[in-house]
Amino acid sequence: MKLKELGQKKIPKWFAWGGSLLFIIYAFYDVLTKQNELETYGINSSAKIIDINPGNKGVRNIEFEFNINNKTYTGYGQIPWLTCLPCEVKDDGCIGTYINIIYSKRDPEIVETNYSDDLIRIEDQDASEMWNFLKKKVKGE
Repeated sequence: MKLKELGQKKIPKWFAWGGSLLFIIYAFYDVLTKQNELETYGINSSAKIIDINPGNKGVRNIEFEFNINNKTYTGYGQIPWLTCLPCEVKDDGCIGTYINIIYSKRDPEIVETNYSDDLIRIEDQDASEMWNFLKKKVKGE
């Protein structure tokens, strides 16, 4: 078969489905491996928030850094919009705040936020303060 003829053939459906299935299996394997690593070798620590950005689907994306054996690592996580950090309601006021994390002692690159102890539900905050904050955000102040 000539190379030109090979390029004109359509990819069989089973090949596309097989590739998709392999991708899904890899994604599950990766998530389960990291969870197992943190359950087995996880160490609780704290990390400093260095950036907060709005995310989608009701979350804020955070970037944080932490030090292990005089080496600085950077991690990423998400915080639900219906919660806020104890520093302030405003996102910018939270840069520099420390949050709880769990990292693997074998591979500190495997890290996740452990924010359940750090966050305060918005329902617990003063509703008028939150309403004023949201009005300012909408007006662009």
